[in-house]
Amino acid sequence: MEHRAEPGSGFVTDTLCAEGWITTPEVEAVMRAVSRHTFTPEVSVRKAYEPYAAVPTARSPRWTSNPS
Repeated sequence: MEHRAEPGSGFVTDTLCAEGWITTPEVEAVMRAVSRHTFTPEVSVRKAYEPYAAVPTARSPRWTSNPS
């Protein structure tokens, strides 16, 4: 299936709503308003907009990564 997982496409939010992961209008509104790539500068914009991509947001000597 071809999709447009990129800023402004709504693909991530549409997918997560359709699959039941987003269940409130407030969370949906925030997901549509906030640019995901702003919070994941270490990965490509395309990866930031993949619905199920785990992007490490913190690192510790005790753990390999802490996915968001």
